[in-house]
Amino acid sequence: MATIDDVAKLARVSRSTVSHALSGNRPISIEVKQRIFRVMEELDYRPNGLAKALKTKQTKIIALLFPSLRKDLSQLQLEFVNSALQSASENNYSLLLSTVPIEEQKIVHFIEQGFVDGVVLLGVKLHDPRVDLLRNLKYPFSMIGHCEDNTGLFYIDLDFDMALEKSVQYLADLGHKHIGFINEAQPLLDLEFGAAVRANTGFWRAIEQNNLIGLSYPCQQDALAGYNLMRQMLAEQPQLSAIITINPWVISGVNQAATEHGLKIPSDLSHISVVSSHYAEMLTPSLTAIDLPSSEMGRLGVEMLIRQLEDRKIQPIQQLLTPILTIRDSTQPYQAR
Repeated sequence: MATIDDVAKLARVSRSTVSHALSGNRPISIEVKQRIFRVMEELDYRPNGLAKALKTKQTKIIALLFPSLRKDLSQLQLEFVNSALQSASENNYSLLLSTVPIEEQKIVHFIEQGFVDGVVLLGVKLHDPRVDLLRNLKYPFSMIGHCEDNTGLFYIDLDFDMALEKSVQYLADLGHKHIGFINEAQPLLDLEFGAAVRANTGFWRAIEQNNLIGLSYPCQQDALAGYNLMRQMLAEQPQLSAIITINPWVISGVNQAATEHGLKIPSDLSHISVVSSHYAEMLTPSLTAIDLPSSEMGRLGVEMLIRQLEDRKIQPIQQLLTPILTIRDSTQPYQAR
């Protein structure tokens, strides 16, 4: 079995440099870090604690890594967690939840202790360093979301690009010509959070294909932020007759701003969101939505990981769910005002 000294020798670095590349305690250049990881892969090297955990698989504990911009989770986020917890329990595994931001260097500390057998990643980026690291360590993981390059990966995700195209097309068919889109928060876009980036792409593609006038803005995960942004969008585009939201935190603020502006939903303003059917049906009026199958995605993400743990020769499973638009009470044909 390869040792850390073997890695250092072949990578032409010191033993301490390899250690720092793994722990993240000291900055290592990208070039050197990549060379070290390539050698680790060639030698099939794993840190001692990690190798032991992979060999014994006795913990029967998996982790759900769910980095959040807020300390509290929304009802929609809890649906992911609850279904993941239930799925783990049904398969005789315990689930450890982490909602703090986890950078790549912290993951090594997290899994090297050998406390968990594998991880499920949420909040997946198009180019996700966590994925690169887990690949290099050959550590079992699955994703709720997907990257730009998904070769050899296990994932379940909703087609957010198609979700926004379908939403815009539906509104266009109702006669709406001025449509706004409130996306996830700017930090998530800056980090290339897959759902937010793909949704924005789908929105603008559909706007252009239908020769519509569109507005698109990011928004913090906060009802007040949604309220202020909606007021700004209505001032910027007084003819706005439809709005699409993907950030559940902002929905109440958006509706309140519209009401204070003298607009009734849906007669003056149609509203579509990407949320779970359970959440959409709780609102008044009930929300026309691309129903986000959060419970199904949480369950499948865990099941994909467990199947890897119990059958190391299993081929990658990748599921991109087709979005389903459910018409409820928050949309209707365009009426001039």
